[in-house]
Amino acid sequence: MTSRTVPPSWRVARTATMGWCILLLCAWCGCGGGGSGDGGDVTGLRNMEDPVPEAGQVSLANQTSYDMESAYLHVDETGERIFRRDIAVGATVSISDGELSAGVEVEFDLVLQVPSSEGLRVRRKATVVVDGDITLVAELTEEGEPFSLALSVAD
Repeated sequence: MTSRTVPPSWRVARTATMGWCILLLCAWCGCGGGGSGDGGDVTGLRNMEDPVPEAGQVSLANQTSYDMESAYLHVDETGERIFRRDIAVGATVSISDGELSAGVEVEFDLVLQVPSSEGLRVRRKATVVVDGDITLVAELTEEGEPFSLALSVAD
């Protein structure tokens, strides 16, 4: 049996490809997810004295210095569709497509629209259980630092 050797040009191409794959993997892991953990799993169940949830709308109060975008998968009797909404700086806008059923759990994808000249867009997920009208508040915990984006439920 003869042993086969890989031509040198293939070894260089393979090494370069692996380098790019590692670079992309590092970029993917480092962008948009992390943060301090202040942003996720926001819940709307706020009235524990009355355990029966109510139908309601979900709104977002954008108290950051950047525009935001909201998206979620809206499911109703007509089917499924992605519902998107833009929220200007300082605005409070309904981010649900009308009134949502009582007790339904919805995951909103919220994106801080940071200009490319300033850095990367920042994404947070907020899981909300509908119990009446709910207003989420988006704010930066450190002024001018987009990755300090935090979400909370308004009182």
